[in-house]
Amino acid sequence: MYGFKEIELIQLKFDKKSATKIDAETWIGNPDSFHQLLEALRGLHTPHCLIFSGDVHYAFNRREVMRTRDSAGTIRVTQLTSSALCNHPGGIGRLGLKVLQNASAMQAFNRETSPYLRPREDSDHFVIGHANLGLLQLQSGTPVGYRLLCRKPGNNHAYDWSYDLEQPERVEFRVPK
Repeated sequence: MYGFKEIELIQLKFDKKSATKIDAETWIGNPDSFHQLLEALRGLHTPHCLIFSGDVHYAFNRREVMRTRDSAGTIRVTQLTSSALCNHPGGIGRLGLKVLQNASAMQAFNRETSPYLRPREDSDHFVIGHANLGLLQLQSGTPVGYRLLCRKPGNNHAYDWSYDLEQPERVEFRVPK
């Protein structure tokens, strides 16, 4: 649902017709439909909304908190984005992700707060372009943890990133003054 905003903003540098040719499923290229979807979510009366997303050649996770339509409460929207085990970016996509995956490189976007979640194992990176598989951990129906099992292309080096969904750590961008 939520895209990786920084990549989508680059796509929008093209005209909308070209941007949707690059990624026909991007919500940022279709703001009216995205707004309708958010309004439908705001009508839910549940404290949690979990969105599984994928097939974008990279993985990241993010958390948004939105008010319900009647403003009586909030909905915690957690998006877990994973890609296929054999799907990873190539060429210019791989180069772009190398730049964007580092939190310190994101200073260029001039944001102090972030919806992106930081994995426990890596303090600088929060988006990955390696082949991966996501595993969700539930406790009494509530999401409490998430693991990304990752493999670098061209070798058998496997590693994983884990996330505490009860007390997630957000990526912080240190913006120069």
